[in-house]
Amino acid sequence: LGHPHTLSDTVHSGYHIGRKLGTPTINMHFPEGVIIPRHGVYAAKVYLEGGESYVAVTNVGIRPTVANGNSVTVESHLLDYSGNLYGRQARVEFYKFLRPEKKFSGFEELSAQIRCDAESAKEYFESADKKFNMRLDEWLNADDFNFAHDFYGIVNNINREKGFPATDFGFFIPRFAGRDN
Repeated sequence: LGHPHTLSDTVHSGYHIGRKLGTPTINMHFPEGVIIPRHGVYAAKVYLEGGESYVAVTNVGIRPTVANGNSVTVESHLLDYSGNLYGRQARVEFYKFLRPEKKFSGFEELSAQIRCDAESAKEYFESADKKFNMRLDEWLNADDFNFAHDFYGIVNNINREKGFPATDFGFFIPRFAGRDN
């Protein structure tokens, strides 16, 4: 796509299990027909009305540890956020798939995994920020260089923050097609 998949909704109240575990989440529900990413856990960013943004770890799926149904939800634990977001609009942008959704033996194991996933999301965005601040020659020679993904992400994040539309750099990518990544 050249940009992160995005879902927007009003924040709904859930079972408050995340809050009890010390990892509160915002809950979003989407009607059938809305295209959502595959079930699993993602490094994401959540944008709130008013412009605030937070790094998040987001689960898409049926929450097999806490629910017995097939209702799909999107739950995001916002890192470094404290407060009540019920009734507010939120937009989730999915940046990196971290792992498939799974059923845990209990809430203690689930809580530990959420903390681990949150650390992975934080590291992912810190790495992206580091790439943004690299000199061009350092970036092109980095071990995890992926020009198309990195360039689209950096430019479109800048555009989004400044209120500009996403940019199509498709014309630029073929010059790098021979590279092994």
